[in-house]
Amino acid sequence: MVLRKGKKNQRYEIEESPNIHLLTVLGIRKGIEVIIQSKQMFGGPVVVRAGNRSIAIASNVAEEIKVREVV
Repeated sequence: MVLRKGKKNQRYEIEESPNIHLLTVLGIRKGIEVIIQSKQMFGGPVVVRAGNRSIAIASNVAEEIKVREVV
């Protein structure tokens, strides 16, 4: 599944992400767990919490981040 299709307040582990330096610097990389805080309407960003940091990820980038649900 891709991050953009995830559910709010659900925990996901990143399985694959695009090779974008800023994502890596912000802590969005393979193996990291994130929680979707909000998904903006009309193609707006997906806001995730990774550790103690909230990060807004553009919708088109969130479509490229593959995740799996953590139970």
